Amino acid sequence: MLSHQIFITFKYMTSICDAEFVGMSLSYGLSLNSLVYYTILISCTAENDMVAVERVHQYSTLPSEAAWEVADCLPSPNWPTRGDIDVKDLKVSIILFVSLSSTLSN
Repeated sequence: MLSHQIFITFKYMTSICDAEFVGMSLSYGLSLNSLVYYTILISCTAENDMVAVERVHQYSTLPSEAAWEVADCLPSPNWPTRGDIDVKDLKVSIILFVSLSSTLSN
């Protein structure tokens, strides 16, 4: 796309002004493009840094969570007495674009 624009610029602008001015304007135009890219990059980086500072400030002002252990809500020392897990009538299926029957079952 850029090559088409350069071709059109050289073809029609050389009849109006000298070729060296057309070349110089293209050179400045390409350097201006990199300058705009660099400016946008710097502004996005600065905005990301400011958002990071805002998040640190928000997280630092959050109320703290409850204590891990509450003295009057502890379970008995012999809890749990058994470690069994009973699963009855388990059916697992995978749902994609079409409905399938049970993939796993008892």
